[in-house]
Amino acid sequence: MLKQPVAGMGDSNLRFNGYGWAGALAEHGLYEGDILNMPGGSTANALHALRHVPWPTREGPVLVTFGINDMIQGIGPIEFCKNHLKIKREFERAAGEREWVWMPSHYTGHWKLEVLRYALRITAWWHGITFVNLRKHSKQMRFFYNSDIDPWHLNHAGYETLTYQVVHDG
Repeated sequence: MLKQPVAGMGDSNLRFNGYGWAGALAEHGLYEGDILNMPGGSTANALHALRHVPWPTREGPVLVTFGINDMIQGIGPIEFCKNHLKIKREFERAAGEREWVWMPSHYTGHWKLEVLRYALRITAWWHGITFVNLRKHSKQMRFFYNSDIDPWHLNHAGYETLTYQVVHDG
């Protein structure tokens, strides 16, 4: 699914434990750097932070990986989707049109996270944005979580395994 390098915007998943999606994608030659790395941040936080980031000069796709912190902060599905569209609009206003890839959080979790993912999937489809459905890898990924203490982030091998799946078959 991912065939060219992306720049990333996301929460802790983007560089979790110094690796995350950014590190795993870089191993495939598919990561060109962070636009916005916000551990603990949500799409609402990202909208505020976008006013203060240097815009990239490259013209490749943008990967957006928010979700878990939106759920924790009580951001509902309508606001979550609107925030993604606002992020896209704000970015493109300043840096030009891009291809977008939305990949919220991980494969599963709390029911509220699943509602956010479902709403975003519909929004992506409606707006012609690539959506990576991590949910389809749920049976294999349950073995790759960091520990019982951290149910939200994958371990190093989990990011590698899931990235391989995303890169090769979506």
